[in-house]
Amino acid sequence: MERTEYQNYVDQNKKNIESKPEIYKRRQAIIEHTYGIIKRQWGFYYITTKRGIKRASADVGLMFTAFNFRRFFNILEKNELKVFLQTLFN
Repeated sequence: MERTEYQNYVDQNKKNIESKPEIYKRRQAIIEHTYGIIKRQWGFYYITTKRGIKRASADVGLMFTAFNFRRFFNILEKNELKVFLQTLFN
């Protein structure tokens, strides 16, 4: 069995997760939910295997930007959104 050259980082990460499980669970609830929506509901399964790292990074950035905009607009009430857009474009 061989150890990876990054084994020290792997071990440190494992210790961090084990010492603070509540932080790890919170991260899972926030981040994994976003990945799940983008992957399953929006249908983005194989981005990195189709076009290469550079283009895949751009695609992922656009997906997360779209996700954040969608959340932003869902959180705001319609009147608040109208006022926000008016101040933005006036």
